[in-house]
Amino acid sequence: MSATIQRPKYFERLAPEEVPEGECRVVWAGGKPPDFRYVRERLVTRSRRAGKIQEMGFAGLIVGWTELSPDAEPVAKHEFIRRLFLVRVDIDPYPFDGAPFEAVDPLTVEPGKPGRITDRAWFVTGDASKPTPRKPDQK
Repeated sequence: MSATIQRPKYFERLAPEEVPEGECRVVWAGGKPPDFRYVRERLVTRSRRAGKIQEMGFAGLIVGWTELSPDAEPVAKHEFIRRLFLVRVDIDPYPFDGAPFEAVDPLTVEPGKPGRITDRAWFVTGDASKPTPRKPDQK
């Protein structure tokens, strides 16, 4: 069992060390990455290593989740941290250039690695008359 309990970070892009150990599979609700330029990546605590993550008060449509290997260790008794991918149907796609802070390109999502923001997800317009804001990790 892990020595420390990680608390889910709901509104921040994940660092590599924050991806749950033991991830073995990414499941997309439609069988393939969604046709959105980004999805919101969140950590959730659940009692099961695998299976669909049920909606429990999330503001959005669940479009994917990760599953853990059968030997993945719980972070607490019967608690496993898993990633959840969702879109907010009320405000996504983001109405401006850019993306929410927790957004990742669904085409970059792999087991054991954090999703990444890309120009596609960030919606770089390429239109010189319309400035593109800087990505959060750019200076």
